[in-house]
Amino acid sequence: MVNEFSMTSVTDRDRSRIYLTASGRMDSASFVDGYIAEMDSIGEPWRFNRLIDVTACRGHVEFDDFVRLGKYWAPLTQLARAPLKTAVVTQNPRTESRMPVISMLLDGHEIRTFRERADAEAWLDRD
Repeated sequence: MVNEFSMTSVTDRDRSRIYLTASGRMDSASFVDGYIAEMDSIGEPWRFNRLIDVTACRGHVEFDDFVRLGKYWAPLTQLARAPLKTAVVTQNPRTESRMPVISMLLDGHEIRTFRERADAEAWLDRD
């Protein structure tokens, strides 16, 4: 049985952080569409650092969808406090290798990958 793709987010306003969790078999476009929908539902998502946990996902984001995500975020990062940080928790080496690409598309936005959620949290806690 194939697990359906799902994505949820929780906003912790006290910590200025968005927790986004994705799971199941994903295709690239569905992931980016879901990410954009979650961010749009939050209101002013550029005010928050993010922890994106994709350890339960199978699949990866294609370069064209990274570019689309970059185009979505580029105008929003102009509104952000600097520096905006995103921690991506993944066990997928392909996902890890692609994060520098999206980081380059987003000026003033620091993205790092982690294999453990606790390490991602610790990095986001540092200012």
